[in-house]
Amino acid sequence: MPTPTPPRRWLRLLAGGLAAPALLAAAYAGLSAWLPPERLAAALSARVSSATGRSFEVRGPLSFRLLPRLGIAAADVALGNAAWGTRKEMLRVKQARFDIALLPLLRGRIDIASARFDGADLWLETDRNGVGNWVMGDAAKDGPAAAPAADGSTAQGLQLGALELRDARLSYRDGRSGKSRSLGVERLRLDSEGEGQRLDARLASGAQPLQLSGRIGRLAALTRGEADWPFDLQLDGNGLKAGANGLLRGGAPARTLQADVSLQLTDQRALVAWVGPLPALPLPAEARGRLTLAGPALRIDGLQLSLAQQLLNGTLGAQTQAPWTFEAQLNGGTIDLGRWLPSRAAPGGGAATAPRRVFGDQPLGLESLPDAQGTLVLRADRVLAPGWPPLSRLNLQLRLQPGRVSADPVSFGLAGGSVSGSLALSKSGAAPPRLNLRAQAGRLSLDELLRAAGSSAYASGGQLQLRADLDMSGATPRALASGANGELLLAVNDTTLGQGRSPLGTHMLRRLLQALTLRPDLELSSRIDCAVLRLPLQNGVAAIDRSIALETQDLAISAKGQVRFDDETLALAFTPTPRQGLKSDPLNLARLVLLKGPWRSPQVELDPKGVLGTAASLGLATATGGMSLIAQQMLQGKPQTEVCRVAMSAPQGAAAAAAPGPAPSASAARTEPLQKALPQALRRRFR
Repeated sequence: MPTPTPPRRWLRLLAGGLAAPALLAAAYAGLSAWLPPERLAAALSARVSSATGRSFEVRGPLSFRLLPRLGIAAADVALGNAAWGTRKEMLRVKQARFDIALLPLLRGRIDIASARFDGADLWLETDRNGVGNWVMGDAAKDGPAAAPAADGSTAQGLQLGALELRDARLSYRDGRSGKSRSLGVERLRLDSEGEGQRLDARLASGAQPLQLSGRIGRLAALTRGEADWPFDLQLDGNGLKAGANGLLRGGAPARTLQADVSLQLTDQRALVAWVGPLPALPLPAEARGRLTLAGPALRIDGLQLSLAQQLLNGTLGAQTQAPWTFEAQLNGGTIDLGRWLPSRAAPGGGAATAPRRVFGDQPLGLESLPDAQGTLVLRADRVLAPGWPPLSRLNLQLRLQPGRVSADPVSFGLAGGSVSGSLALSKSGAAPPRLNLRAQAGRLSLDELLRAAGSSAYASGGQLQLRADLDMSGATPRALASGANGELLLAVNDTTLGQGRSPLGTHMLRRLLQALTLRPDLELSSRIDCAVLRLPLQNGVAAIDRSIALETQDLAISAKGQVRFDDETLALAFTPTPRQGLKSDPLNLARLVLLKGPWRSPQVELDPKGVLGTAASLGLATATGGMSLIAQQMLQGKPQTEVCRVAMSAPQGAAAAAAPGPAPSASAARTEPLQKALPQALRRRFR
């Protein structure tokens, strides 16, 4: 059985129990008399202002408690911004609670064991030199650091053990660009952990929830700026992961930041709240590298960039002071563009669709160009593109300016040959985008090109030559082609026609040869020594005057007429000339063959009467000397057997003719050269 407690011991316990609250009440009453809330608020404001160099106000009611530490609750608290700031207060708080060590406070040091802020509104910004408004006290003045006290802390220092934020908003404004971003803070907690502090936060950027966690150095060390301030942070959201592990170097502003950074993106909507609308990105996207930020100069070394599992390595440098500029160099092994380009929907069944155009009306997204300024150099050993043979040794230098994007130079190997040139895209005001293309290519294997296009049975052997000098404007492929000015040249030699369909989906060349030779049973394999297609374009229309030509073992064929890019039609007249060694009777050749209609399904018409009958049917009896002169030009002139050479060489003044200009007057039309009469007549006839 327990021994009964002596009555005296009960009396002592009862007396102690009654005395303790009395002593606490007396201490609280004495503290209230010695340090009333108004005086405490003034003292706290003075200490915080002295430590930060900023104004600090407690505008609402203030109360305190004694145990276990000095607890202070305040409403409507505001911390002033830097003198250069764009907002008066850097921090506004609806409700604040502090647990403060009393003895250090009496010695002139604010030692906050914990602080909690409800409804905080924190405004962070930088000035034009990149100095943040969070740099306070001696660091902000760029003066000598405060002398350490006997306990190792700085005089009038500010120590913070734990911090908690609820229902807060964090905003950041870049003083160089003037752009700002806001971030909602559902909850943030900062606790002491070893020599640093542990950070955990639930954030929201628009509708994007984010989780931030990691370790940082003590905030007091950050504000003083005397030593390196470490951080190791991870950000996790829906479709977004990022990490940064490094140091903010100690010293005078602006301090250098060095960190190993990483980014993983699987849903680009995670970035919209930060950088605004973005074009479609190839996902997943990953990046990592060594970041150095010294004032306005940013650099990432050892950059590894993966877009849809296509790896690129290189460096990135930027000047973050407005206007932003960048220089990047990326190198890759094999790049498959099929992984970067959006997939095309398969055509649906059901009702028959109209024949597909060569140039579609799908917008190219050129209405707005980025405002960025910089240069990107991209090199790759091998590039795979849908419908193309592999590209090799790609060398691309891309330049960005406000309203202009240019690729100059561009070079790569293709189908056993080489391609080089330049491309420039510009946009000004409400005018349509302008595109300038300069390109030349030689010794391209026709076999490889046709095989990649799915038309390997159309022809075999031969090499292709290309030359383009084009100026265009428009927002769709059709608009660009319809307004094209300049010249486009395609030439191929030593090839043999097969029995497959051409890339345009028509047997146009075979049908033309059958008509010209009056042999509908022409053998399936036809040898072509050379073929030239040179189009001098003016506003999307090419007037052809022997700039389309073809040579076989027996024939030399040239054309006059018109090729239109706006409605994708043509109207051409072909005449054959026997070459040396022709075994068949020249009288068995057609005098004139017409090719007219849409590009994909042109009609071949044979005129057994030759040019005289055709001229009469076209109403050319009185055109510039009558049909006898036309007949002389078309059939009775000096035969041309080297028609490919003639077609390859631009006539004198062709460059000027290719440039856009005013329409000819009626009197000029009546006296124009005879060689232009037939193309115009064909345009009226076959429009």
